[in-house]
Amino acid sequence: MAPLIPRAVLFGNPDRFNPALSPEGDRLAYVAPDAGVPNLWVRTVGRTDDRAVTQERGAGIFDYFWSPDGRGLLYLKDHDGDENFRLYRLDLATGGETCLTPFDKVQVQVVMVDPGHPEEILIAMNKRNPRVHDLYRLSLATAELTLAAEPPGNVRFWIPDPLLRVRGVYLARPDAGFDFLVRDDESSPWKTLVSWNREDALTSRPLGFSRDGTSVILLDSRGATTGRLVEMDPETGQTRFLAADDAYDMGSVFGVDALVDRETGRIQAVGYDGTRRVWNVMDPDLDPDFEALGSVDDGDFYIVSRSRDDRVWLVRFEHDDRSACSYTYHREARRAEFLFAMQPALDAYRLAPMEPIRFTARDGLEIPGYIRFPVGVERRGLPMVVLPHGRPGCLGP
Repeated sequence: MAPLIPRAVLFGNPDRFNPALSPEGDRLAYVAPDAGVPNLWVRTVGRTDDRAVTQERGAGIFDYFWSPDGRGLLYLKDHDGDENFRLYRLDLATGGETCLTPFDKVQVQVVMVDPGHPEEILIAMNKRNPRVHDLYRLSLATAELTLAAEPPGNVRFWIPDPLLRVRGVYLARPDAGFDFLVRDDESSPWKTLVSWNREDALTSRPLGFSRDGTSVILLDSRGATTGRLVEMDPETGQTRFLAADDAYDMGSVFGVDALVDRETGRIQAVGYDGTRRVWNVMDPDLDPDFEALGSVDDGDFYIVSRSRDDRVWLVRFEHDDRSACSYTYHREARRAEFLFAMQPALDAYRLAPMEPIRFTARDGLEIPGYIRFPVGVERRGLPMVVLPHGRPGCLGP
């Protein structure tokens, strides 16, 4: 029988996690302990010159973004776990740190950071009213704030267009349904484009505007058994089918994994969860890349970030029997470079692999699931722990 995995290894903090590629693709940032506290680290792609660039000694830093100009990092930090996150800017050349939102008892949420708009980002804050988050434009050069929108209802999330205009919003209703509101520009009134009842809400949501801003991309399960990827004209309501699977949703409660061409706005590939990770590649130019990535590692891969010129990708591989790991992938050479494992201590132990199963419920419905058997033990007469999904959309047992 395989030895038990120590709890400190199984449930401990990762060694390195949440990596992100810089807009130019020349540097990599990630979170790792420094003096035992999660901090931000940076390395040059292709080198091992890793260095801690923050010196947080409290609760640590977990959420961050590359600044759209690539010269520094933006990160969120609260005070002693009060969840009133402030936004900070770190200049990597000078090491200087600036608090961009120095407000007491105010929580900041980052809404949109786009390399195409290096001077400003969109954030949400409950500065005006503690109960609601208004949307603001934030100048990265001056820290000047401009109110962009006030909530027209119970906002689940905002949907700016590619020009950073606030033209879409996703609202929760008391009946557990959702409404997607759009407007022509920031001075126009909101209008409801799509409404989803609570049965469809878990497999439907707006994803964003097309590159030219004339259409919206949706995950939509109305009139279907699974969530499909469609494009809709806001003026006419007409939809164009993009991608679907008869058995699995294109997205999940965690979102939709879609690769979008930065120049044209076309969706190039969609990743979704079947029995294993599945990629629907819609742009034939990417076929060689996905074929190459499929031979790098036997795990399920995710495209985490891409350089501005799309020559370098950051790819994460996830496994059922060992730690997740990250690679940089260089498209011109079709070459992947190993970066690090997230929890390398796990690799010293034998983990039980996940095996897909299907079983029939009392009403005749076939239910998919997974099962693990103890390593090194005969598969007979074993006790079983069942983690029921609960209901559609449930995030845990």
